[in-house]
Amino acid sequence: MEALKEVPVPVFILPGNHDPLNAAAVYRSSTFIDRKPAHVHVIENASPVKVADGVQLVGAPWMSKRPVTNPVEEALAALAPANGITRICMAHGAVDRLTPDPEAAGVIALAALERAIAEGKVHFVALGDRHSLTNVADGDRIWYSGTPEATDFSETQAGFALVVELDDSRVSAKEVQIGQWRFIERGRVDLNTSDDVDALRKSLEELENKERTVIRLTLVAVFERPLGPKGDLDGLFAVGSQGASVVEGHVHDPEIDLGLGPPWLASNTVTSGEINGLSRKRGHDFVNGGAGSRPGRMVALTRYPQRVTTIRCAIYTRKSTEEGLQQDFNSLDAQRESGEAYIASQKNEGWVCLPDRYDDGGFTGGNMERPALQRLLAAIRRLDELGWVNKSWTTKKGKQRGGKPFNKSTLFKLLTNVVYLGKVSYRDEVYDGEHEAIVDEDLFRRVQALLRRNRNSGGTYVRNKYGALLKGLVRCTACGCAMSHHFTTSGNKRYRYYVCVNAQMRGWDKCPSPSLPAAELEQFVVDQIRALGQDGQVITDSIHRAQQQLQDEIAGLRAQRESVERRVRRLA
Repeated sequence: MEALKEVPVPVFILPGNHDPLNAAAVYRSSTFIDRKPAHVHVIENASPVKVADGVQLVGAPWMSKRPVTNPVEEALAALAPANGITRICMAHGAVDRLTPDPEAAGVIALAALERAIAEGKVHFVALGDRHSLTNVADGDRIWYSGTPEATDFSETQAGFALVVELDDSRVSAKEVQIGQWRFIERGRVDLNTSDDVDALRKSLEELENKERTVIRLTLVAVFERPLGPKGDLDGLFAVGSQGASVVEGHVHDPEIDLGLGPPWLASNTVTSGEINGLSRKRGHDFVNGGAGSRPGRMVALTRYPQRVTTIRCAIYTRKSTEEGLQQDFNSLDAQRESGEAYIASQKNEGWVCLPDRYDDGGFTGGNMERPALQRLLAAIRRLDELGWVNKSWTTKKGKQRGGKPFNKSTLFKLLTNVVYLGKVSYRDEVYDGEHEAIVDEDLFRRVQALLRRNRNSGGTYVRNKYGALLKGLVRCTACGCAMSHHFTTSGNKRYRYYVCVNAQMRGWDKCPSPSLPAAELEQFVVDQIRALGQDGQVITDSIHRAQQQLQDEIAGLRAQRESVERRVRRLA
């Protein structure tokens, strides 16, 4: 409140997802109301607010943490054209073009914003929620202005203010850098020798504006000898008279078999007095900055895992029309930038962005015949293209077995086959085999743990959890393959459907059959069964067949009883 008092212009606050305008909101507390300066205004509803002569502001506050409808689109739909008035819309939330889940509740449809601008209802849309400065659409009328200061490593363009000049026919958006902080992620830094430590020290010394710089390092150390009685790390992050950079050391999870290596590495001959907090967990040593570490005095050392899982990520972008694609930075570039930023935020999980671009400019989403999409699908099906198949063999009767392309089922069987451990399974029991193992037992055990953890049920077997009435009964009319039950969620709503297993495993070009909505299909089958239940002849025939089947089962049981009785008499 004290800072807002110094702002010389009116301030308008739009409640978003962090503090919705409900009964428990900060904006409705007595503390806020009593201390709020007169020129600070909270937007309470979607009614236009006069900012100055000929200028209006329209906002759509979030009234709950997770709205089931979109307040922005509802506010725009209720507006009349802004004749003779410059009108600005303040909105909060993700835009469908820049989110991985465009169907989720609360996501803003970019088409609705562009339609409101075309109809003259608003002249500019100022968006909040995204921390990176982003021009969302063609032209300069829809922007995320980002944050005035950088707040995280994943932000690609934070610390800017957006100065906008506009009228009915013209708009100009100018980016002005006002932020003073920066976040730098160096990633992996090897510290295996004294030269490595010196190189890191030099790079830190050369940093400008250290007092407002945050650096994240992943320090990897595998020492073969002590680095000296005082330790070469002494003073690496020392606070000098000119200020200190803030260093965040990243510690790998010691539960996944990570450690420091030789026991002497945990001694004081390696770590400086500023690096403390030696701990042990599951038999692995690691060094971490202790609770008393000051900014610039925190470091973590760990041995890198022997295998780092790499997740190769491709980015696909699309725009329905070719309008604006001739610009140096167009809608497809904005979509790709958003994808690259998200992939970069998952760097520590092994995500890497592939350089290949898959851009479809001027192609509708109503069909799959899009050049870039087809190239991407072809790349995904690389196992088929390379001709990789599982093991094939010929039985004693001369029949061919195996030799099929890899899919989820065959890959799962391969990863769970105990034969590679030198064992055999028989009737749910596992026995030692006569052949040698070709897979390490500890590796096999960890793979099984990952497979159990990654199942939808978290490793717990759940029988038909989502009530699929036709599970195991539906078959695809196009290729005769089974159709499996799947679902997606949007907000609190779940959408179920049946999809061809052949298309799912081998690619959507292998089967023309579309996914079928589960609820409608199940209701259709239920209705048909109910209709059959009204047919007297069908009921009579069903009863007759059931009686005949029952008589056949009784006759079979009598024959088994007589056979058992004869055996008993012979034994007696």
